[in-house]
Amino acid sequence: MGVKSFSLHTAVPRWARLDVIPFVVLHVLNLCYIIYASKLAPQTPSSSVDLNSNVTADQNITRTQHITKQNEGVAFLGLLLPVLNTAFIPLLLIIQLVTHLGTYWSVEFKALATMKRVDDINEATMVKVKPSKVTEKVGICKLEKLILKLAADKQREEVLSFEFHKRRYIWDADNKKFNKVEFPVHLSFGQYLSTTGYKEPADVEDATNRWGINSFQIPLPSFGELYVEQCRQPFFVFQIACVALW
Repeated sequence: MGVKSFSLHTAVPRWARLDVIPFVVLHVLNLCYIIYASKLAPQTPSSSVDLNSNVTADQNITRTQHITKQNEGVAFLGLLLPVLNTAFIPLLLIIQLVTHLGTYWSVEFKALATMKRVDDINEATMVKVKPSKVTEKVGICKLEKLILKLAADKQREEVLSFEFHKRRYIWDADNKKFNKVEFPVHLSFGQYLSTTGYKEPADVEDATNRWGINSFQIPLPSFGELYVEQCRQPFFVFQIACVALW
């Protein structure tokens, strides 16, 4: 199980996400045009034509066409709203909903829509990991700060790391990359036999931060979490859309 590449990211504010700010702008522009066009339209358009007035046939036809054009709208609270702009409101809401759900369906799209790529490790809060095998999924891992002793003759210092597929990766500031934590499996038999364990609490803490505890835990999601996850599935959304259209 290897890793092909890493990329550093940081979360953008909620208002700056691609599933928020573009749609807010479109909603505002669309509503402004609807309000503007509704003020120009009469509240109670009349379709009658006075045949006794002293107007020519061409003027009657022109007036009838003008009244017909005014009637091409959606009546709402005594106003005549533009048809296309009114229909654009639910369409825009559906597109925004699908865009938001896309952040749960695709890790790549989530990184594009909700995060910003950075080059400085100090600005990053997330790491997007691409596995070497095409059968494995891309993951987004949270950066953590650990206190580790990087060498036997060095003091303990704060390093950045993350966990991917139960494997710990530590940032190498000299080579500007993440290295997988290696287990001590290449020592001689004499070294293993002479091992007496950790005597200092600091060494125990260092080993726990580096390799973790000797336990594999599988978190059990609650019913609410499973239900929300099921509602976000593409097939479930497709079923709801089919029922709504029917």
